[in-house]
Amino acid sequence: MGPASVLKAAVSRQRLASEISYADFAARVHKAFLVRNGDKVLGALTLAQTRELSAKPAANGKALDAGSEQFSLLFSGSRRRPLGQDTYTFEQAQLGRFDMFIVPVGRNDESLNYYEATFNRAPATRNVKTVPLRRTS
Repeated sequence: MGPASVLKAAVSRQRLASEISYADFAARVHKAFLVRNGDKVLGALTLAQTRELSAKPAANGKALDAGSEQFSLLFSGSRRRPLGQDTYTFEQAQLGRFDMFIVPVGRNDESLNYYEATFNRAPATRNVKTVPLRRTS
């Protein structure tokens, strides 16, 4: 699927990547994502693989980031238009538009370039109450 067919999807709202869960991405393996740098369309990347990661235990045996949502996304794209390590704007019909940092990763494939995005974040919380700060004199 080329960039032109990805562009046909109406993407109106900019989202934060933190609003998109692992399950949202996992449901879109083998789907194309349009990649932009500012207003310039760079091409399309295909979500090739999603992988859940596990928390690594600290010296005391407890995971420092237990309960965090940890996963990686592997994208593939044309070798003719390689992308550097950077933050790009991604667009996908169901997920919308969002910024994501990707890193080129080496693979034994002469026809495609591969890129990885890694997430390690607190799980999404709902109904969070904010407490205003009190002034002290």
